[in-house]
Amino acid sequence: MPDLTSRGERRREQLVAAAADILAEEGFAGVSHRTVATRAGVPLGSTTYYFDSLEDLARQALGRMGERFLTRARALLADFRSRPAPDGLEPLARLVVDMIGWSDDTPGLPLFYESYVQAGRNPGYAAAVREWNAGLVRLLPPAFEHTGRRLTPEDARLLLAEVVRARRAGVGTAPVPATAMSGTMEGCPMSHAPPPAPPLRRPRTGSSSPPPTVCGWTPCCCAASGAPTAPSSWPTASPGPGAARTPA
Repeated sequence: MPDLTSRGERRREQLVAAAADILAEEGFAGVSHRTVATRAGVPLGSTTYYFDSLEDLARQALGRMGERFLTRARALLADFRSRPAPDGLEPLARLVVDMIGWSDDTPGLPLFYESYVQAGRNPGYAAAVREWNAGLVRLLPPAFEHTGRRLTPEDARLLLAEVVRARRAGVGTAPVPATAMSGTMEGCPMSHAPPPAPPLRRPRTGSSSPPPTVCGWTPCCCAASGAPTAPSSWPTASPGPGAARTPA
């Protein structure tokens, strides 16, 4: 990578932002030297001058998309905490699914799920996804605290995995309603008011240390493909009317 002047930093930033926009609209397949340079309005050679490879550019663009999702999630959390604590779990469940990018019209939503598949194939993308997941996990406990509940970091990872699993099951169909997710949360120790329940135990893998995963946790959170999956002990949310269901 070249030493960058302030002009070079601006040019590099243009390229990352352009690549992130293309990722959001077209996924990884849409990112090429030519499409990024054209979107940024810079010479074609800029992409190879400022980045070691197209993969390097795509990795940084994925990180930028993660920042955008987290900024949106932080805004939703701030709005939720600025209001009086609601009664019941449904408003909290609605916040959780919205923070993780539930709405079908959320910009870049398909990329959120494609990134898990790509992360299973590419260590560079996996690092960006781990950071993205870690940011979401850090935002979930404060939401629970606002309602007088406690959510441990381990349970926050499990909750993220379950929301992603339920959302992937209904991609392209009616989204899982917050009422269904609140039912899932009601069945888990973490959803109840103090005194706090002990955190859910990590699954035994037959080894003293869990194998590496995309999100940096355990097989409970990430399958071999890189996509998170929730533990079978959790009650699961129905994808809702008309949603496609995965065959048993």
